[in-house]
Amino acid sequence: MYKQLAVSLKAVSLATLFVASFSGVVHAEKNYLGLGLGQASSTIDEDGIRLISGPLISSDDKDSSFKFFYGHQVSEVIALEFGYTDLGNVSATESSLGIVDTYEFEVSGISLSALGKLPVSDRVDLFGRIGVFLWDSDFTVCLPSASGCIGGSDDGSDLLYGFGIDFKINDKIRLRGEYEMLDVDVVKAGAGEFSVLSGNLVFDF
Repeated sequence: MYKQLAVSLKAVSLATLFVASFSGVVHAEKNYLGLGLGQASSTIDEDGIRLISGPLISSDDKDSSFKFFYGHQVSEVIALEFGYTDLGNVSATESSLGIVDTYEFEVSGISLSALGKLPVSDRVDLFGRIGVFLWDSDFTVCLPSASGCIGGSDDGSDLLYGFGIDFKINDKIRLRGEYEMLDVDVVKAGAGEFSVLSGNLVFDF
């Protein structure tokens, strides 16, 4: 995971520096911290569950999410962000023959991304985001007719992207609304392809 992070950090940093060197914008460097709450929706690997347990599947593929992040504003229109996101707990049950098998997945991870901003007024910016999400998935599977409950984990790295709006309250505080897609591998993680709608509080310093 740490090797993946180092490679991803280098790739995004080089891309951002390349864009910044040709952007022709005035530099406006600053740092910021943020935290956010939202709702995550996912796709659960129902094909895999069907192969193990059967066809009568009921899924709960949404949960609350939270994140916190650190950002560095490279210029007026470019920023780099590093963050941690917890996507909550999603689950599925399969109830063939009156026996209920349960599958639970908890996915979280760290992200590195570049933001491109489009100022529309003194207080409002639109932005787009692209980067990488290095995730961990912890799962618990309970099969009453077989071995009881077992747990495990997996990890990987996948694309993330999104867009949103920043509203400046004052020189130190901003509100941010954002929609993100975290393209986590569904089969490998058990639950993936997350979409997250969040509200965030950002503190500039």
